[in-house]
Amino acid sequence: MTNRFLPIRPQLHQAINVLEGFYGLGSASRNVQRNVYGAPLNDSAKIHEELLSMMESPEYDTLVVLARLVWELSVDKKESTVWFLRRFAPESSVLFLLCAFARIPLNKILEADLTEAQFHHLTSAFSWLTYTKLHLCVTRTTESFKRMLDLASQRHGAQSAVCDWVPSAVELRAAKKTGLRMIFPDHPPKAR
Repeated sequence: MTNRFLPIRPQLHQAINVLEGFYGLGSASRNVQRNVYGAPLNDSAKIHEELLSMMESPEYDTLVVLARLVWELSVDKKESTVWFLRRFAPESSVLFLLCAFARIPLNKILEADLTEAQFHHLTSAFSWLTYTKLHLCVTRTTESFKRMLDLASQRHGAQSAVCDWVPSAVELRAAKKTGLRMIFPDHPPKAR
């Protein structure tokens, strides 16, 4: 999944598969499932672990703010937005985004204990995101990030980019050259 722009719609389908896995439904409980690009889908147990670590993270509030900014840019302002991921899987990031917007505590998703009202809010959030110009892009290295930044602005017409990490000075210089509005945490993750 590295070095590709992942449209939000297939990522929403993957999020549904993960939720089905949390509830013990559908094909998501099998570990051999593949995503729409043919790469192995992270199984629900791994996503569960990652969401739990996000929930318990000392930077939880920062992650919520970033997720709500992604929502504001892509849904409210209808901007073409790229969400660059380095720290978290696309499935975890999308579920976190949906919960942040719908104001559903992550533990409700993790415990498969959504109320009917929460389920309604979650499905509404899914539908809002479906037709946005939001793309996710996993970039594990500075070089891949720089390449994808150029593609985001030149080929995809992105207006904004959000990073789930604090970019290095080299990455910030590269971002500045693209003219993209950059949003990222203002401090490195705190040690536990």
